[in-house]
Amino acid sequence: MKKIFLYTLVTSLLWMSACDGFIDLKPTHQLDRSNTFQNIDDYNNALTGAYGALLLGGYYGQNYLCMPEYMTDNLARTVELFSGQDDTDNWLATPSAGRITDAWNDPYVVINRANTVIGNIAGVAETIPGQRNRILGQALGLRALAHFDLLRFFGQEYGRNSTALGVIVRTQNDLTYPARKTVKETYDQIFADLDEAFTLLSNVDQTINISTNRYYIDRIVVRALISRVALYSGDYALARDAANDVITTSGFGLAPRSQFSDIWTADQTLGEVIWKVRVQPGGVRIAADLFFPPGNFNTFAPTDEVRALFDEINDVRYNVSIKTRATAPAGSSLLIVGKYLGRAPLADGINDNKVLRIGEMYLIRAEANARIPGQEAAALADLNALRAARITGYVNQNLSGNTLLNSILLEKRKELLFEGHRWFELRRLGQGITRTECRPPCISSVLPASSPRFVLPIPQSEVTSNVNVVQNPGY
Repeated sequence: MKKIFLYTLVTSLLWMSACDGFIDLKPTHQLDRSNTFQNIDDYNNALTGAYGALLLGGYYGQNYLCMPEYMTDNLARTVELFSGQDDTDNWLATPSAGRITDAWNDPYVVINRANTVIGNIAGVAETIPGQRNRILGQALGLRALAHFDLLRFFGQEYGRNSTALGVIVRTQNDLTYPARKTVKETYDQIFADLDEAFTLLSNVDQTINISTNRYYIDRIVVRALISRVALYSGDYALARDAANDVITTSGFGLAPRSQFSDIWTADQTLGEVIWKVRVQPGGVRIAADLFFPPGNFNTFAPTDEVRALFDEINDVRYNVSIKTRATAPAGSSLLIVGKYLGRAPLADGINDNKVLRIGEMYLIRAEANARIPGQEAAALADLNALRAARITGYVNQNLSGNTLLNSILLEKRKELLFEGHRWFELRRLGQGITRTECRPPCISSVLPASSPRFVLPIPQSEVTSNVNVVQNPGY
C-alpha cells in the first residue's frame, strides 16, 4: 500500500508541476460581475429579471393579491378549502407558515435583483444617451415598491415619522445581517428611491410604455406610487399633488362603462391601467388562492356584505367583481371572484395583475382633499366623477364632513375590490374586522384594530439566521 501511495503522490506532483500554467488559468465558466455585466444590454437583461421576480408566488404572483382579501371581510372561506391557507385567513399564522415566509422572501428577491443593477450600472458606457437613466430609474422604482409592500405587511406602523420597527432595508447585495430600520427610515429610503427614479426617468433614450402596454415603470408609474405611499404615510398634501399630476398630465382617464369589463376579461388598459404586472399565456394564476377556474374550485366566496355595497343593476363594477358559477359542491357558494377568470374566450384563470389604476388616483386625491381643510368641494367633485363613470344614471350628491370622507372610503373599497387592498386599508385607517359570515372551517370572526395580528410575523427562518432581527409582538 505504501508503494502505491508514494507512486500516486509523486505522479500527482509531477502532473501538477507540468500543468502549472493550466491550473493558474482563470476559470472560464465561473460567472461574476466582471464577465456577466459588461455592457448596457446586460443590465437591461438584469432589469428584466427583476421584473420577472414580481410574479413569484409570495409576491404579485399570488400572496400580495389574495392575502389582503381573504384575511378580511371581503371574502368568506368555503367548505371547498380543506386545509386552510396556513391559517392566515383565521389570523393564526405562525412565523413558520409557508405563505408568511414567501411574502417576506419574494419581495427581497426583487430588491436583490434591482440592487444588482443599481449598484453597478454607473460605470457602464451607454451607446445612446438616456439608456442608463431608463434602466436605473426602473430598478429604483422596483426597489422602492418592494420595500413599501414589505412595510405594509410587516411594518409595525404606517405613520411617516414613526420610530416603530419597519423592515430590513437592503440597498446593496452583501452578506451582512442588518437590523430592521424604523418605519421612518424605511419611508426615507422609499421616497429617496422614488424621487431619484422620477428624475432619471425624465431623461431617457426611448419611450418606456405605450398606451396598450403598461408593463414597465415610467414617470407616471413613479408618480402614482408616490401618491399611494404618501397616503399611507399620512402626507395628504403630497398624496393629493402626486395623484393630481397623474390625473391631469398623464392622459389617463376613467374607462367608459361599456368597456370597463375589458380591463379584466381582455387585460386591456383602456387608458385607465397605469401599471400592471404581465402574466404570459400559460403563466401563473394570480388569484388561484381565491377561485381556480379550470377546476371550478372556489376556496373563498364574496360575502353578502360586499354584495350589499353595490347597486347590482346599474354599477358596472358589480358584474366585473362578482360572478355566479353554474355549479357548486353541496354547501358551498355559487358566488365567485370575477376579475381573474382569464382572457376571453379562455377560462384558464390567467390575467395580468393590475397594480395601479387611475380610479385609485381619483380616490386618493378625493380622500386627501377631504382631510385637508377647505378642500371638500374638490373631494366631492372627484367622488361624483368616479361614481358617474361607474354607475348608470348616477345623480351627483352633496356631501360634507365625515359623511363625505366615509363615502370616499366606501367607494374605494368597491373600486379596488379583490385587487389586494382591503387588509392594508383597514390597517391604515385603524379599523378592525368583523366577519358576518364565519362558518366552519372559519373560526375567527373578530379582529380588533389593536390586535398584534394585524402585523404579520417576521419569518422564523429570518429570525433564526439573523440575530439582529427583532420579531413583531404577539409571535
